[in-house]
Amino acid sequence: MGKAISPRIASYVDALPLRAGMRVLEIGCGPGVAAREVSRRIGNGTIIAIDRSAKAIDLAKKGSVSELG
Repeated sequence: MGKAISPRIASYVDALPLRAGMRVLEIGCGPGVAAREVSRRIGNGTIIAIDRSAKAIDLAKKGSVSELG
């Protein structure tokens, strides 16, 4: 499992009605911390995470490399 997430982000993700197999869109994903946690919770589902900042997308990709294998 990846790094621990902040209590603030964890509380946001905990509030979502996530189920295995869901399709989720995150708009404004920043470095992808919440997107990775959502991905863990939806299992074989799909998450699309977008951000208008190229730097944020780069950070999200780099942070997800170990998660993807």
